[in-house]
Amino acid sequence: MILYIHCMKQLLTFVFAVLLSGLQAQVDTVLLDEAGHFYFEDPFLPYSAYTSDLDELDRPFIYSACLELGLVTFEYDASGNIWPVDTLVPSVFAGLKPTNVWQESNTLYVSLGGYAGLIPQRAGLAVVDVSDPANMSLTAQWDSIAWNQGSAKVIKHGNTVFLGAMERGVIAIDVSDPADPQWLSTFLPDPDFPDIPGLFSTPNARGLCMYGDDMLLVCYDHGGLRMLDVSDPSNMTETGMYMNWDLYDVAAPAYNNVAVIGDYAYVPVDYCGLDVVYLAGDTMSNAFWFNPWECTELNWDGAPGHANEVRVVGDSLLFISGGDSEVLVFDVTDPSTPVMKGAYAYPGDSIVAWGMDVKDNLVSLALIDNSVLQVPYYSDKGGVMLLNMEVVIPADMQENHDLRIHLYPNPAYDRIHVSGLQTGSAFYSLRAMDGRILATGTIIDNGAISISALPSGWYQLVLTMDQIASTITMLKI
Repeated sequence: MILYIHCMKQLLTFVFAVLLSGLQAQVDTVLLDEAGHFYFEDPFLPYSAYTSDLDELDRPFIYSACLELGLVTFEYDASGNIWPVDTLVPSVFAGLKPTNVWQESNTLYVSLGGYAGLIPQRAGLAVVDVSDPANMSLTAQWDSIAWNQGSAKVIKHGNTVFLGAMERGVIAIDVSDPADPQWLSTFLPDPDFPDIPGLFSTPNARGLCMYGDDMLLVCYDHGGLRMLDVSDPSNMTETGMYMNWDLYDVAAPAYNNVAVIGDYAYVPVDYCGLDVVYLAGDTMSNAFWFNPWECTELNWDGAPGHANEVRVVGDSLLFISGGDSEVLVFDVTDPSTPVMKGAYAYPGDSIVAWGMDVKDNLVSLALIDNSVLQVPYYSDKGGVMLLNMEVVIPADMQENHDLRIHLYPNPAYDRIHVSGLQTGSAFYSLRAMDGRILATGTIIDNGAISISALPSGWYQLVLTMDQIASTITMLKI
């Protein structure tokens, strides 16, 4: 059964408010609300934005790789108004479509080469001058027909740029002279792990992230997560392969992007979740799996969550774009166990987030128009969106009371479970958002509460232990 979220059209700002106690400052709630948006409007063609990178020099600009439209710069003001101010169309890049960006000071490194459709493009790299973001200029370009499946990701480390060149693996390019990028090497991770590829399970190098100074993590799509030694970028080697076998047994998980905090990798995965991977052991291993939409292989098409992009802020907050559940926010104070602390979502409203960025009190979203394909979700608002963010820290922390409560799954369909009850049990009251008490009782640690009779919508679960109350906002789907 395909699970759709049917909620009133209202500002659905999740508040997963868990009272966290102790001497360590932890996030209580992350509040998100829309500041403004810009939608592409064309009566014939569906245009999409795939990145929405906020300018790292604190200028009010967003850089968006928009494939068919090209590389677009948007400007925004304090009122949340957003408008395009410059575009480098694909013809500027010899017809190659921009797919991703990486900024370093006044230089953008742009991955080139559309990877979708019947005829993918050759992979390439553009170096773009954004000294004046409203008047971008192409500094240099490298591309080659030898890698003909496009490229999905670009990151820079030292004097080397790495491209995720899809089926053709990882490309390393020397940019010590940005005006003259030079190919260094290419590496194809083992394509036969975890199994011999099928027609719809080909490994593709997509998300990239450095782990320390010498290791490159590669999200290899159906090929799981890989670790490459890039201490010598001209001679890359594969040192680790990872697959979450519990997922693999029930679906063909697609590993999309990756971010690192300490020794933990955070990987958005389709189907529908966040895989936390411990990196420092003899082999990479699973630390945590989060699937709040109760997504399975059977209901993946049409499910409200499709985890795409990931960002970390400091060492305590993690953001993922969740497709039709646009943004989810986690507290990762305990890096092995993310706790959801907020989200922004209009499930079922035909707005879907692909790329994402976070800076200061702003979250930017890249929105895709999928109204032609309509798989795995329907969306018809291509463009960019800005969200205001407020991080709330608990006002009165209780010393020596180690309370860390988890409610799962959230959103939930027929029942919710509660864990982390330090006293073993708690009194609960289930309330409507207007304060009406709908049910009360006592729950034990890891116990379940049935919500199957409730209409779809938002509710609050209030747990009381030792005269300390914790409130968790939940969504019934």
